Amino acid sequence: RRHTRFKCDWSSDVCSSDLEQALRGAAAVSPDGRSIAFAAQDAKGISHIWVRALDEQDARMLAGTADGQAPFWSPDSKSIGYSGVGVVRRVELSSGATRAIVSSHRTRPLGTSWGSGDRVLYSDLGQIFMVSAAGGTPQVVMDSPAAERLGELRWPQWLNDGDHYLFFASGDVTERAGTYLASVGSKTAKQILPGLRAAFAPPDRVLYIKDETVYAQRIDLDERSEEHTSELQSHLNLVCRLL
Repeated sequence: RRHTRFKCDWSSDVCSSDLEQALRGAAAVSPDGRSIAFAAQDAKGISHIWVRALDEQDARMLAGTADGQAPFWSPDSKSIGYSGVGVVRRVELSSGATRAIVSSHRTRPLGTSWGSGDRVLYSDLGQIFMVSAAGGTPQVVMDSPAAERLGELRWPQWLNDGDHYLFFASGDVTERAGTYLASVGSKTAKQILPGLRAAFAPPDRVLYIKDETVYAQRIDLDERSEEHTSELQSHLNLVCRLL
């Protein structure tokens, strides 16, 4: 399997005096594996969405994305969604056109994900919503009944089958916090990683951090069972540094 290692050298247009302050949301690799999108402040302290092809040295700022954070890709790698102030927006890479997808009650949603069928999942008001990437009326796909004690639901992530997704529950009690697996059309969810937040790694793994180690774990959607498969790296600071 091909691996790519690279270093981002900021241009003079990007404020780099404090990387933690400059970056606004995690970087996102395109589904085709060719580009990376990230949010960073310019010299005036305004956050924008930037894109860099992995085979090129320079990143380019996407016009019209001022105040953008937390970028996420369309499945075809032709568009990027991002969190604006009180709104989820998208930008088309070919034309540069931007438009709103949906307004959010929070200043910024706690997690967004663009799946097949042009459907976007996002977290707002402690619930998981789904809306068309073309815009429209959102619908609640997962809420948090008081009796379940799941707390706030955050960071939804589509899986490859276009039906299942992951989310993180903050938990009103410790044992209810963690990563959950759910499917569209069902209001039930299964906890797969107690107390931990996971990231989906196609085609069938989740990555998570435990005791300063990054692990990969397989998800079996047919049986709804999980199997720990491999330890990826014992030196967390080496593998988690993107820049």
